[in-house]
Amino acid sequence: MQNTAMFAEYIGLCQFYEFIRYLYEKVSTSEKEYTEIGDGITALVYKPLEQKCGKSKETVQVVIHGGGFIYGSPMTVAKFSENLCNALGHDVIALKYPLAPEEGFPKPLIYVTKAIKILCKRYNEVHLLGVSAGANLALSTCLLLKDIGEKHVPTSLVLIGGPYSVDTGTWSYNMYGNGPKLTKFMICQYWSLYLQSNQMTSTQLFNKRFQLEGNKTVSSLHELLEQSDVYLAYSAPLNSSWIFNLPKTVILVAKEDTLYSDSIALHRKLRNEKSEVLLKVYPGPHIHLAEENGTVQKDVIRIIRKNIYN
Repeated sequence: MQNTAMFAEYIGLCQFYEFIRYLYEKVSTSEKEYTEIGDGITALVYKPLEQKCGKSKETVQVVIHGGGFIYGSPMTVAKFSENLCNALGHDVIALKYPLAPEEGFPKPLIYVTKAIKILCKRYNEVHLLGVSAGANLALSTCLLLKDIGEKHVPTSLVLIGGPYSVDTGTWSYNMYGNGPKLTKFMICQYWSLYLQSNQMTSTQLFNKRFQLEGNKTVSSLHELLEQSDVYLAYSAPLNSSWIFNLPKTVILVAKEDTLYSDSIALHRKLRNEKSEVLLKVYPGPHIHLAEENGTVQKDVIRIIRKNIYN
């Protein structure tokens, strides 16, 4: 994996993401087909082999894949989504969302937010899980739904190894930013492609709170998110001064992850806000925890069942 990081730095992230997307298309062998869940939004939908309880048809777990905002797809989390579906005994929906640099911020966030609004009207309970970059989108979606005044919001939130801040001067960046897996260079390039030409230097942009009526259209929501005073509050939500009233949250991260400090700071912030939050730290460098087979994946499913559904 260290060679992969060096290769990415050598050829540049724009060429690297095209190469990775090409590989994903070549190795994707799933027979599942994408389903439109509404408003042009597509996803892989998993049905359990058996229903676990009477509420199972009213409950859904939504999975948002990772990939640095520039690659990946629901195929990335296909095996995990299938295993999670059968373990929980209800539907699991792995969302597909637009990728940078063609579709940078705020389009992926708007897309995921629209999807969750649709599903919250269709199911009584919507549980939201994000992996890596998907964890950023999951957290930002919950904040955005809350601030636009939506009455129906996710019941729970599981965040796995996500980037929640553009601050690259943290302890974990200094300790693990040279690899072996996710390097500081790669993360900065991911942010650059996701945020495109927008500047990330003015810390005062993080701290302005606003309120938006719940009936705003997608176009007006897009205009709002492009305003400088709220731009970074939703692209890098850890630096917002108003993370509170979130649903029950589980944060999972690897100890030697370059992004480790982001998860620790988020956990601390939620605890200070008296939110219901659990932190679990795994050994090793950055991995897409929910995308791994074996013991880590099983443990993630166990934690979700124990702490979200009990």
